Amino acid sequence: MHNFLESIFINEDISDKKTVIKEINGMKNSQPPAKPTFIVNQKEIKQRITQKLLDCMNGYGFQQIVLSAKFGGGKTHFLNWLESRIGENESFYMVSFQVQESSIVKYSFIKMIVSKLFQQYYVDFNSALSDLVKDFSGDISGDSDRDLGTLSTKYGISNELSKLLYEIQQETKKKNAAIRIVGASHGRTEISKLGIKNLTDKDYIDIIQFFLKYREKAGFLLILLDEFEHAYLSLTPAARRNFFTSYKAFIDKAVVFEPGDLVLLTAVTEQSEGLLKTKMEGEEFALWTRIKHHVNTLSEFNPAKKEEFSELFKELAKRYNFAYNYTINLDNESEMRKRFFERLGGETTQAMSYREAIQNMLLIMDDLRMNKQSLEFTLDNITEFDEVINNAKKQWEIAHHNAKPALLKSAFERLLIDFNFEKGSSKDEVGATLYVTKGNSKKLLYISVASSTKSLTNNFNKCIKYKDALSESEENLETIFIYEKIWETDTTIQMMNLNPDIHMLSINELELYILLSYKNTKEENLKNKFVLELERLIKEIGD
Repeated sequence: MHNFLESIFINEDISDKKTVIKEINGMKNSQPPAKPTFIVNQKEIKQRITQKLLDCMNGYGFQQIVLSAKFGGGKTHFLNWLESRIGENESFYMVSFQVQESSIVKYSFIKMIVSKLFQQYYVDFNSALSDLVKDFSGDISGDSDRDLGTLSTKYGISNELSKLLYEIQQETKKKNAAIRIVGASHGRTEISKLGIKNLTDKDYIDIIQFFLKYREKAGFLLILLDEFEHAYLSLTPAARRNFFTSYKAFIDKAVVFEPGDLVLLTAVTEQSEGLLKTKMEGEEFALWTRIKHHVNTLSEFNPAKKEEFSELFKELAKRYNFAYNYTINLDNESEMRKRFFERLGGETTQAMSYREAIQNMLLIMDDLRMNKQSLEFTLDNITEFDEVINNAKKQWEIAHHNAKPALLKSAFERLLIDFNFEKGSSKDEVGATLYVTKGNSKKLLYISVASSTKSLTNNFNKCIKYKDALSESEENLETIFIYEKIWETDTTIQMMNLNPDIHMLSINELELYILLSYKNTKEENLKNKFVLELERLIKEIGD
């Protein structure tokens, strides 16, 4: 079981076409798949949930998580992922419901758990009751009043619950009605037949604890509650009060359960979390104090972050290829990025929901399939260049980060020398700089290789510092700051624009690979094709 939990967030190897088609169609229509086959990014949240599950499995007691995300941010996707994995594993128990569903038990969170357990695990529920009855059968004397007192004292339970357990133990004609009441799946008929009052939340908490103690399976009980915000958006004040009172009572008791083999994962929409917080602090402060430190927020999708984009694109493309038997060419991530930003109206660092990102990518793939196209590189007759470009891409990916500035520097040097620039020199020269001259013009190329927007900013500041420290004889040369466009944001552009004496030159991912390819190849026809794609860079450096 530990191995299962430790690997619970590993994406599936796709093998069933119907499942993948259903998953893709659900995502196209804004519906989280009931059984997702992949889940991307969100590393910290996945680690946090995994640790909570393992802690419960290792006997550290009740665990709770409140998962918050914006609309379309993936919280239901997470719940469906856990529900499908835990639900299919025969070592665990799992119940899942939304706030509104609790109307069938008068908005009692606790009764809803029992009702779900009774309906989903009827055999195990009855088995647990049978084992409980066996435990106290030796204490039964036949004197009903005395026996009810014995049960009430032994287990600390109410007289009503004692009566129900007594009827079950005695196997009277009322036994089945008593079992349905214990299972929170009854009506007035059963209550009238037993002649008892309705069981309280406290009674049903005791029933949950009995179930955990006498359960058949070794694993814990996972409770998934979705759309927590509907307690305020959908319920009447009275219903909401019942639900929150029950929810709070459950947490208070669950933390002292023995055994405490319970995990509660509650999902709330981030836009509604603020309302929930405000309302709770005013009306349900005691409950808010119990959950606020357990809130974990899913991050949105940021298309400017290369790793996030790459992981989502590759998982979607693999499934699309498999579902439709159509090759999208998932190796050409840069072309997908280009088309993706075109759909958004231009490059942006603005975060968006995963739902929106997925729908945009799938629409691009649908358009490609409809037009019998693939994600080809933007070069003529790509088949001639495939191997060279891929080799350059691999060269860049396996290179140590500290070695990449030198790779890029040597590629620019080769290109510019072929275009009648001369390599200059300076006593101030460092590894990330390249001095070139053409006629009376002398230029300093400061080459940045970043790993994030923050490191791009740091590199630009180093460029400023380097330029300011140049000797007087070097002060009049033109400085060009060369950087990878992927890390560019509105903020970095604004910062760079504050330094008009430094010319900014961004290169996209494809241009980077073409630069490396140009340096690596000796074939003139290939070089000529590469030059066409590098004209912009040559012109900006030469002007």
